Amino acid sequence: MLTGIEHGWQKLLSLTAGKKFYITQVQIPEDALTIEGKFQVPPFAELSMEDQIFIAAFIQTHGSLK
Repeated sequence: MLTGIEHGWQKLLSLTAGKKFYITQVQIPEDALTIEGKFQVPPFAELSMEDQIFIAAFIQTHGSLK
């Protein structure tokens, strides 16, 4: 099941259809904080959810998936 954040990444990647894009603003309303700049999507966010789950399991088991 996808969480809101995971679903958001997948939707964003689907909207951009593989084209390069940047995130230019991050807001944390509860802290009245805004960060502006030119940020790229984390490389793992570009993977399918299935691949992200596999990588997380691989890292958590220190590379041993017996």
